[in-house]
Amino acid sequence: MERHLPERPFVVAATIAMIATLVLAFAAQATRAASAEKYYVDGNGDVCVGNEFTTPFCDWEGKVFGFENTALGHEALFSLHSSAVGNVATGFKALSGNTGGNENVATGNSTLSSNTTGDENTAIGAFALLSNTTGSFNVASGTDALRSNTTGISNLASGFGALNSNTEGNFNVASGINALGSNTIGGGNVATGENALGSHKEGNYNTAYGDSALEGNTTGTFNIALGVDAGVRVTAGSNNLDIANEGGPESGTTRIGTEGTQTKAFEAGIWPTPVSGLLCTVKVNAEGQLGCNPGEGSGEKGATGATGATGAEGARGPTGPTGAEGEKGERGATGTTGATGKEGAKGATGPEGEAGAQGAKGATGATGATGATGATGATGATGKEGATGATGAEGKENKSGAIATFASFVKVSSGDCLDYTEMGQVGWGECPQKTTGYSTSQLLAGPTPASGATVTNLYADTNATVKGSDTVLVAVIDNTTEKTLLSCTVNSTTVNHCSTSTGSGSAAAGDNIEVKLTATGPSGNNKDWRVRFRY
Repeated sequence: MERHLPERPFVVAATIAMIATLVLAFAAQATRAASAEKYYVDGNGDVCVGNEFTTPFCDWEGKVFGFENTALGHEALFSLHSSAVGNVATGFKALSGNTGGNENVATGNSTLSSNTTGDENTAIGAFALLSNTTGSFNVASGTDALRSNTTGISNLASGFGALNSNTEGNFNVASGINALGSNTIGGGNVATGENALGSHKEGNYNTAYGDSALEGNTTGTFNIALGVDAGVRVTAGSNNLDIANEGGPESGTTRIGTEGTQTKAFEAGIWPTPVSGLLCTVKVNAEGQLGCNPGEGSGEKGATGATGATGAEGARGPTGPTGAEGEKGERGATGTTGATGKEGAKGATGPEGEAGAQGAKGATGATGATGATGATGATGATGKEGATGATGAEGKENKSGAIATFASFVKVSSGDCLDYTEMGQVGWGECPQKTTGYSTSQLLAGPTPASGATVTNLYADTNATVKGSDTVLVAVIDNTTEKTLLSCTVNSTTVNHCSTSTGSGSAAAGDNIEVKLTATGPSGNNKDWRVRFRY
């Protein structure tokens, strides 16, 4: 495969000019007695500006023999003791391990910090191309873009976590959050859109355009998917073409549109174009699959032969059978009315009729006079005291205690932890190592107050739609003891949430607490989450 390498003299020259301006401004304000180790400039165009908290600051005197290298930031180009040319490093430890690599540009925290001899790489964003050692001609723009790449060449990654897991894959293009985020050694893949080819690892020459396009594909090759969720159900299949269709676990299949969404189909260039050769009738089933049975076909129709001569008139045949009876004619006119007959004999007497209704009730007579009131009787004896009534219902429980919130509105990968929102942000990251005592990690809630805490009433929700056998485990973990305190699971029944109001877990005073997500299957992976519990 032919490579066309970009020319970047303007980028290098412009960056050097900017750094040189900063150096001159710094030198103008510094006294003549200032330590020369804080900055370094030589006649070969090499410029270094370190910081005053670490020595040696810019230890390049007599050790750097290259040209036009520029370093700005703590330990930027720290290992450059060679004849390397045209490197630009801006930020904490940018290109700090570079020894002989040329024409590299690194901007951001630890960008290209492991590079040793790789050439013409560009990394912009924290940890971009962090692990690259000898890989060349790579471009990474965005936090964690191409973070794991070591020797892969000619890859282009733009977006948070794009090609994050790539180590040795070549000639890949990823644009969008987590696009090709799981790819390790696959090559020649193109992914545009959030989570496009997000689970892909080893397959080659796949093209995915649209959010979550081919997201579930892991090892398939030569697949093409266009549209949101296009080909999302293709797992290990190859040679599929899915346009605005989720596809399926298959290979060599073309699917265009979705049943129930697209209700009409038009194809230009068919009518009225004639066709020749072996033909058969095209048919379609209820699922929209097209097919043609060659057994129903026929060869090409030949030319019509010449009309033969008219033969002699044959003998007259026998008389045919009598025709069917004709339809019934219309009804004739009504005749005149006949004379009136004699009066008939008197009929028998009919049965006696039913009795009439009962008459209305007569008026009520006047009421008689009221008799005199009798004397009041003596008061009866007091009865015995009644039994005590049943005890009333128990009052509601007072659910007290603080509420902790962990959340991320950026897609969370399986096995990672959520940010503790009280620390001032919403997000996620790699779960921290076991921690005892003071920590600045935004992934930890701590320290647990004096007398410890009891974790209860866990509730989690997500924008995922968990399907089939896929699940997501939400676990509240004591990071200090590595013990799971409480957990719940989202599955295809609960779809987008889980909770538990029973059970509890105790953390000792001073411990740190984290929330970890573990997904099985693509429908619950790389989604947004909110998790809360009492403690």
